[in-house]
Amino acid sequence: MFVRVGLLALLMIATSARATPVAGNWEGEAASDLWPTFLRLEIQPGDHGHATLFVLGQTIDLKQTLDVSTLDTTIGKDRDALRVTGHVEGDRLVGSMSQSGKTFAFSLQRIASYPPTEDRVVRWSRDLDAIRDRVLAFDRSFDAAEKAAAKRAIEQLRRELPRLSDDAIVVQIARIAALANNAHTRLYILRNRTEVRRMPIRAWWFGKELRVVRAAPEYARYLGCRIDRVGGQAALAAKAKVDDLFAGSPTWRTYMSAYSLTSSDVLHGAGIVPTADQVRYQFSGCKASGTAEIAPLPLAKSAKPLESWWDLAPKYAGPPDDWKQQLAGSAPPLYLSHPDKNYWFDDQSTDGMLFIQYNRAADAPDEKLSAFASRVAAAITAKRPRVIVVDVRFNTGGNGSITPKLVDAVKSAPADVPVYIVTGRATFSAGIVAAAVLREARPVRIVGEPVGDGLDFWAEGGNIILPYSGLYVHFANGAHSLSPKPCPTRDYCDDMNVASLAPDIAAPPTWASYVARRDPALDAIRQDMDRRR
Repeated sequence: MFVRVGLLALLMIATSARATPVAGNWEGEAASDLWPTFLRLEIQPGDHGHATLFVLGQTIDLKQTLDVSTLDTTIGKDRDALRVTGHVEGDRLVGSMSQSGKTFAFSLQRIASYPPTEDRVVRWSRDLDAIRDRVLAFDRSFDAAEKAAAKRAIEQLRRELPRLSDDAIVVQIARIAALANNAHTRLYILRNRTEVRRMPIRAWWFGKELRVVRAAPEYARYLGCRIDRVGGQAALAAKAKVDDLFAGSPTWRTYMSAYSLTSSDVLHGAGIVPTADQVRYQFSGCKASGTAEIAPLPLAKSAKPLESWWDLAPKYAGPPDDWKQQLAGSAPPLYLSHPDKNYWFDDQSTDGMLFIQYNRAADAPDEKLSAFASRVAAAITAKRPRVIVVDVRFNTGGNGSITPKLVDAVKSAPADVPVYIVTGRATFSAGIVAAAVLREARPVRIVGEPVGDGLDFWAEGGNIILPYSGLYVHFANGAHSLSPKPCPTRDYCDDMNVASLAPDIAAPPTWASYVARRDPALDAIRQDMDRRR
């Protein structure tokens, strides 16, 4: 009896000794019924190490591990409870996530840890390793040739690290990510996150004119000015030097350049200005015409999205609130009246127009999109509009799966009620999907500018945090094929059959219409309606 107990105890000790601790940082994908879900686990060492799960933009406290080699925890109660289990097999952390009656398996790789060093080149080289070994491993948007080009660019940049400034390295990393030719694959330095300094002015492209539309109080004299030169280069030439920091359509690159050309760090990294501590701008078309040396604002890092189109609206959707705006002091045009709302509609037009603006594919805090769609359907029934306009020109994305509710509401209109879709350079991701779903649902006419990406793109994915700089590189792993082309993968794919989203009626923004508080898109729609009558 004592011998048996002793053998059992020895067996348990031996098994425990062989078990690999789960402590460490892990990342990888979980299978799902849609696209693969990227997740990251941070597990502290110890018999009951603290565990944190990062998934789909959420940070979930998983409390403690069951023991040194086993993760098994349940968060919440009843059907909505989330259970996460895991253990190490070989060099992988394998396990599953269960919630709402569904269970998805995952297999994660360990994130490399490095000893401290003061060697700047070694530090940046570790970031390049992370791009090569992690970003390129998870991302599905790079084809074979693009991946090979990215690897060559990484090694070229590695050789150049000793002579390049930090700003130049960041710009080069952005260019490497953009080699995927997929706008969702990018370095987060502007828009989704703010990791670089910005100038005290904000600008927007009106055709070939870059105009100041918003400014800090002490620079309000430059409102309305045309920016002719940036750092001694013509504005369009400067734009050409930053266009390749982000992939996407030409209009999306135009949208993103409004950020880049008002960031001293990016301008310095791209070789447009000799120092990031000040930028020389040449202004014209205003009382403050001339050349000015302007210093950037202090770096204010942020993980919150910041949309450049908000700067067009007097009622700004984000800080700082004391900045001056070109249209402030009087009523803005209809399309710029609610930059703070995910969606809204107006049915008070005297000419029978129902105007619906869909700015974000996400439920608003005070009303779900399904409830909003019901109100739209009720307004269509009650008012029987002469024309319906769905404006997605500023919809940069979100959760595209909620859009069909709104589309169903628009479809409920009588067949003889014409429907127009307004698109623009900031129509992106789920915003593009919204336009495509509407076009598939019923006959529509598209008005405005071309959308910000092609009909076939990769999205979803996750973020790889670079070990030295802490910058986020977003990779894409979910296929969206909105065109008649076949899906590029056998995995889940958002498969549609839309021939084109090119505008049937071109109506790009102009400076003259902007300062006159007119909407070129609505003007074009009304003219088209008059012709059709």
